Order: sequence, then structure tokens, then C-alpha cells
Amino acid sequence: GGFILWDTTTFAQPQSQSQSQPQSKSGQSKSSSTMSDSRRRLVRDVRALSESDEDLTVAILSRLVQATRSSSARTDFVDAAGITSLVGSMVRYRRSVKVVEGGCIILQNLAVDPTHRRLLVKATAVKAIVGGMKEHPADASIQELGCAALRNLGSGADAATKASISAGGGILVVVHAMRRHGGSAAVQEQGLRALRNLAKDSSGNKVAIAGTVPVIIEAMGQHGTAEAVQREGCATLRNLSVSADNQVAIAACGGVPAIAAALTNFAKAEKVQVQGAGALFNLSFSPMALASLKKEKRLKKALRAAAKRFPDSCEKYCDGILDRLPYATTDAQATQWPIPIDTARSGGRSSKKSGSGEGAFTDDDVSPTLKVLSHIHRL
Repeated sequence: GGFILWDTTTFAQPQSQSQSQPQSKSGQSKSSSTMSDSRRRLVRDVRALSESDEDLTVAILSRLVQATRSSSARTDFVDAAGITSLVGSMVRYRRSVKVVEGGCIILQNLAVDPTHRRLLVKATAVKAIVGGMKEHPADASIQELGCAALRNLGSGADAATKASISAGGGILVVVHAMRRHGGSAAVQEQGLRALRNLAKDSSGNKVAIAGTVPVIIEAMGQHGTAEAVQREGCATLRNLSVSADNQVAIAACGGVPAIAAALTNFAKAEKVQVQGAGALFNLSFSPMALASLKKEKRLKKALRAAAKRFPDSCEKYCDGILDRLPYATTDAQATQWPIPIDTARSGGRSSKKSGSGEGAFTDDDVSPTLKVLSHIHRL
């Protein structure tokens, strides 16, 4: 689901909200008047965006960041044609760090509402986000905020909307952010959340995002003590692993040990356990992945512990994996990855082994999708 993020170095944090008390009639009238004033200010700010210089734009965005934390204000913003004005400002002042930051936060806030997501994509919000991230590749804050905005846009969106985000460069810019800022747990978390959402219920995006499997596993390896990164890494791999081709790619790139480490290190974190167990359950249908699972010495213990601690959410996955482990075969372990170039280029007619050892791919084993994934991972 969506969430709201703000940058404390540029924009003020919201005040904590106390429980409201019953209001008198005069108090209700004053509150209604205040809401009307707020709505008028918001509409005025939206209309001013299209003609504001950079400094005034930053000031307006600062107010809108706070305003769009409210559901009713987000609706007012959209009704006032605010999306078009905001996107225009982000494109016009894309070299301004503060404009891009503020714009990404507002777009992220707007995308919390399902009815707004399609409108945002249609209004080229993805182009504005991607353009801002490309303009400031070394700025970790912008990369984090951009990934978070794309994450919210992809949350619960339909397949067509997710395809539009991908076509607009959304997946590629997330991967570039994760690679450039590998040491930032915040960028990795938001990048993984974006990839997770964009992969869910989108067959086309699953193939595109499967090309990023090494980046996902690298993030999990580099941030082994960051629970959020482990949770989102497992969840992303879980969404990808419903495809047989992706199962091979994930196993070949070291996905099984990465997930097993997350389960072992975060035994008391239910969300890590359910996402990790769900991913391994999917992978256990692949002979290659099942062989890799059998090699993880501490995995059985971790699965049994997860099933006992979280029976409602994890037991069915853990039991399914444990039931399949005895059927793992050693002849599926020696697959080469990336697939040797001669095999990847072949037409799939030769039956000659393309790698050394038992279990290497033959040309007939390689699907067109696996050839593409292997080529991407080689790059």
C-alpha cells in the first residue's frame, strides 16, 4: 500500500495530531470556515504554479507537501487541475533539487488514493519523476523519493497502468538508483518496494524486472542487518518466482541462499518470514532451486521455527517446502549462469551440452525468456 514521506531538510514535519474533542456550534462554524480558507489557499497555490519562478515554486510546493497529507486536500488538488501544473513545474525546473524533491513527495502523497493513480500516469507524472531522477543521479534523497513515488503509483494499479510506468522508464530508473546508491539502505528499500509493486499481477513487468534479479540479491547481501531491505527483497523475489523461467534465474543468481539468510537472521519478524517462505515455496517447484534449497544446512530448522511461530501465515509454505526437499536431485546443481553465449545464440536445435558437468543447460532447455534474462544479467 501507499505511504507518505517528507524530507525534513527541505520541508517542515507535520505536527502531531491529538484526538479531537466535541465542538460547539461556534467551533464547528469556525472549523468550516478554516477548511474553506485552506481550500481557497490550496486552489490559489495550484493556479500560481504554472506562472511561478523557481523560488516561488519551491515555496508553493512546501505548502502543498503538507496540504496533500490530507485526503480531502488531495481531492481538491486534483479537482483544481493540480496534477498538470505540478508536472509542468517539475519539468520546467527539473534542475532544482528542491522542486524535484517537493514534486516527488506530492506525487507520492497523491498516489496513495487509488482513484488518482491512473490520472497521474495519464498526466505523464512518470516522465516527471524519471526526468528528475535522471537529472540528479548522485542525489540519494531524490533517488529515494523518486523510487517511493513510483512505488505508490504501482501499488494496486492495474496491469495497463503498470505497463505504462515500465514503458516510461520507471523500472530502469529504479535499477540505476539502486546500483548507484548501493550503500543506502533507504534507496534500496524504496527501490525494492517499487519493483515489488510493479511486478505483482503484471506478466510483462515480471519479465522486465526479472532482469534485475542480481541487483535485488546484491541489495539483500549488502544490507543483511536491515529488516526492511530483507523483507522487500524477499517479497520482490516472491512476486517474480511465480514464473518457471524466473525461478531458474533467481536460483542461478544466488537467490536461495539470500532468502535463507533472511529467514535465519530475522526469525521473529513475521513479514520477513512469510515473504521469504512464500518465495522459497514458489522456487521449490524448480528442480534447480530445490537442489539449492537442500544445500542450505540451517534452512530446515528455520522453516520449522517459522511454521511454529507463525502458523497462520507461514505454516503452509514451510510444510510444502519441507515435503518437497526429499525429492531434490543433485544432477540439477551444475547449471552455468549466465548461459554460455553459444547456447544463448543458438536456435535451440542442438542437443549438445553447453556447460561442463551434470545438469548443464542443453540448447533445447533454454527458453527465449531465459536467453533474454541471461543476456541482461551478463551486462
